[in-house]
Amino acid sequence: MSPDNSTVDPAARRAAIYLLSQGLATPSEVAELAAVSRQLIRYWLSREKFDWQKARNARLVKSWRTARGKR
Repeated sequence: MSPDNSTVDPAARRAAIYLLSQGLATPSEVAELAAVSRQLIRYWLSREKFDWQKARNARLVKSWRTARGKR
């Protein structure tokens, strides 16, 4: 059974998925921003074709290298 998606603004869902796919936020942060449950975020992620943790790690490594003056 899927969580109730019917009252969620489609733009909020798109924004949440974008932030996660770019490694800009964690599921907990996105849930808070979108004012939805973490379970609903996990459901959305289960239907996507990317690994948010890999995206987040890649973003952090890139940021770390930039901060240290390496590219």
